[in-house]
Amino acid sequence: MGSSSYGIGIGSDAYVNAYLTSIEEDIKEVAKKTCSLLEDDLQAKWTFLTSSISQKLTYHQSLQYPSDMWPHVERLDTILWRMIEAATGLHIPQPLLPPGQRD
Repeated sequence: MGSSSYGIGIGSDAYVNAYLTSIEEDIKEVAKKTCSLLEDDLQAKWTFLTSSISQKLTYHQSLQYPSDMWPHVERLDTILWRMIEAATGLHIPQPLLPPGQRD
């Protein structure tokens, strides 16, 4: 059981995990639609990434417990990395670190 307050999940571990998963899926869908819509406008993609998606992620990171956010942040990192590649038009290799060991 749980609820949300100011857009932050509060309650049991299962509730918070499900809540953060829905936030993660929302960000993933918005990123996908944005990349599709702004297909040829790299500057617009970059602006959207830095002014919208990263702000939303930062908000949740600042208010949720780190232990609750960690698995979601690793998956969101992949989404953001793909958006950076889409915004630059380049393939940018990620460091080959095991999950849970990124800086």
